[in-house]
Amino acid sequence: MKWDAALIPLLVAFAQGAVFLMLPGHNDRYIFWVPVDAVYRQSAQARRLLSRFRLGILALAVAAGAAGIFALLRQSAPLIIAASIGQIVASLALYGWAKSRVVASDGGHKSPDVRRATLIPEPLLSPAAWLLFAAPVLILAAAALFLDLNWDRIPDRFPVHWGIDGKPDRYAVKSFKGVYGILLIGVSTLVLLYGAAAMIVLGSPRGTGPASAANRLLRAAALSMAGAGVFVSVLFSAIALHPLAATPGKMSSPLWIVLTAVVGGTALTIWMFRLTSDAMEETGPAPARGWKCMDLVYYNRDDPAMMVPRKIGAGFTPNFAHPIVKFAMPLLLLQMVAVIRYAAG
Repeated sequence: MKWDAALIPLLVAFAQGAVFLMLPGHNDRYIFWVPVDAVYRQSAQARRLLSRFRLGILALAVAAGAAGIFALLRQSAPLIIAASIGQIVASLALYGWAKSRVVASDGGHKSPDVRRATLIPEPLLSPAAWLLFAAPVLILAAAALFLDLNWDRIPDRFPVHWGIDGKPDRYAVKSFKGVYGILLIGVSTLVLLYGAAAMIVLGSPRGTGPASAANRLLRAAALSMAGAGVFVSVLFSAIALHPLAATPGKMSSPLWIVLTAVVGGTALTIWMFRLTSDAMEETGPAPARGWKCMDLVYYNRDDPAMMVPRKIGAGFTPNFAHPIVKFAMPLLLLQMVAVIRYAAG
């Protein structure tokens, strides 16, 4: 096992840990998104609870990273996935325990059912920002054009997937699906990202002005989707162009891909955590009665918002009771299943 491969599970584990360390929030009104008074926030009980939570999250990150390295040594892809999922589930359970302690204390209060926001449409993104949404489409189109112009240089058979040991384990033939299939998956991924961005921009509560925390969160969430689209288009274009490489049978180190995704994704998530917390401070959280499943799912027929700021995590989550969400989410899921079947077929 190469040293750079061993870094990947460690990077993923500690990136996930860094995200979960943000869950208690950073403003003085909330701990674990539970409204608290100033006395409780400064109490020894609250500090002790926060310390236990943070130590637990770090311990889970270390355990997940070690399990990931062990899985690499055993060449077990399922174990790598299980280590990452196990860290997420255990961290959520630790969050649920910590939140219950705050609610049970004298300092924790029930979240109010009042949100100070507006759904009136107003320009949210500048014309220059919209160019960022066009960039991924142009990148995929340029890759497709380059492949078409260099069709004669493409080998009749080339690898498209590599195992944990770095050896090719799946090949494609020189055909429309084999050559352009990964670019079509990239286009489908953009449909998912842009669909989510449209729901956020069109269906989320707005703040009272362009500089409001709620509107800054909306812009950040929408632009993060565009940024993810740029990353996806560059990655999928690089994979599609790989058969034209000097040595198409050799896989390049995936460390740069993982490092870019982990560092960029973690920095973006931490920034979004702060914006989400500021937006909740400004407009108030979504009504408490709408949250289900440990505050992971929001379902409220009386709330006109299509998307609301997450109660756990950063960014937005759908209001699954909204008529448009009920229609759009199954379509997006069907599109995702179709992409998976196309890639596996």
